[in-house]
Amino acid sequence: MPELSLPINLPKKLKTNKLRDHLATVAQAVTGICSAFDNCTMRLNAIEDEVEAAAGIESVRVLRFRFEECLQGLREETRHRREEMAQFLAQLQQQIEATQQADSQNSNLTSEIDPVSGLEGRTAAERAVSAAIVRGNTCYAALFVLDRLHLINAQFGYASGDRVLREYGQHLKAFLQPKDRLFRWTGPAFLVVMERGDEPVAVQTEIQKIAGFKLEPVVQIGNRSVVLPVVSSSLMLALAETTQLADLTSRLDAFTGQQARH
Repeated sequence: MPELSLPINLPKKLKTNKLRDHLATVAQAVTGICSAFDNCTMRLNAIEDEVEAAAGIESVRVLRFRFEECLQGLREETRHRREEMAQFLAQLQQQIEATQQADSQNSNLTSEIDPVSGLEGRTAAERAVSAAIVRGNTCYAALFVLDRLHLINAQFGYASGDRVLREYGQHLKAFLQPKDRLFRWTGPAFLVVMERGDEPVAVQTEIQKIAGFKLEPVVQIGNRSVVLPVVSSSLMLALAETTQLADLTSRLDAFTGQQARH
C-alpha cells in the first residue's frame, strides 16, 4: 500500500518553517495509522484462514462470524481514515498554493516599483508601450534624460542624485495630463506614454517645453544647502511608426546612453 506523502511544490519561502514540519508530522502519523490498520487486517485474515479450516464446529462458526464483522469494520475504518486524511492534505496544499501565488504577485508588484522615484519601472513601461503601439497613431513615447546626473553623483553623492531624480519625477507629473503614464526608464531617464489628438509637431513642442524647464532642487551637503540646476534632454517617438517593441527600446536606450555621457 503506498504511503501518504506531503503535498508537492511547497513554496520555498514559507513565512514559517513550522508549517512544513506539521505537514511532515501529519503525513507520518497518517502513514503509521494506516499501517497499523493494515497490520491488524493481515493478522485477522490469518485468523480467518485458521478458523475456516475448523469450520465444522458450531462454536467456531459463531467465532468466525464475529471475526468477519470485526475484519469488515477495520477495512471500512481504514478506508475512511485514509480518505479523510487525504482530503485534509489536499486542502492544505490548496491553501499553500494560494499563499504562494499571493506572495508571488506581491513580489512582482514590488519589484516593478522603482525604489528611488516611487514610479513603475521599465518592465511596466514596456508593457504600456506595447499596448500603445496596438492602439495606433495618437500614441507617443516621450523620453526625458537628466543631463550630467553622473557628475552630481560623483561630486555630491548618490543620495543627492536620488533626491534630484525624485524631484524631477514630481516635476514631470506637474506637466502631464491625467491619462499620461510616467515611468522610470533606466539610469537618468524617465518615459512618458501619452495619447494626443494634436499633430506630431505640436506634441514635439509640448515635450520640448517640459524638457526645457530648468529644475533647481536644493540638497543638503554637510551643514550647507546647495542648489543643483538640472536640465534634461528629450526624445519623442510616434508609436504609429513602430511595429516592434525591441526596435523602440533600442532607440530609447541609445539616446539615454548618448545623453548620459555628456
